[in-house]
Amino acid sequence: MKCMHCLVEFHAKEGITILGEDADGGWAISRFDCPACNKMNLFLVNAEILRGGPASPHVGERISTVPIRPKGSSRPPCPSEVPPSIAEDYTEACIVLFDSPKASAALSRRCLQNLLREAAGVKPRNLADEIQQVIDSGSFRLILLKSSTRFAK
Repeated sequence: MKCMHCLVEFHAKEGITILGEDADGGWAISRFDCPACNKMNLFLVNAEILRGGPASPHVGERISTVPIRPKGSSRPPCPSEVPPSIAEDYTEACIVLFDSPKASAALSRRCLQNLLREAAGVKPRNLADEIQQVIDSGSFRLILLKSSTRFAK
């Protein structure tokens, strides 16, 4: 797994604390301790709670697993060359991904649209038309090089 605090990959034993059951199924907290930064990665797990055996009760088939600490994602931060307006939208898209995939997609779309407008100089319309402008220009590689030098300023 990748630590959501420091982004270092590690192999760790999962610790499970069962919270109980309700109409939506069983609930537990999953814990992974990162050996690199010594911080806990905590997840809320909705799963079938199984009874019996020496490890009674234990988690069965998982329905969902949502990160609760740290709140965010295991995605790397934007490079410093990325304009703050785009970097802020990217960071927020990463943070809300588990709570609202649709909100994350909307913010990601906004990042792409701002990138096309700032780096490629496309005329503002709808995103499909803006992408088509870049494709029709045949200068996608030039736009990537231009964006990397523009953002480095």
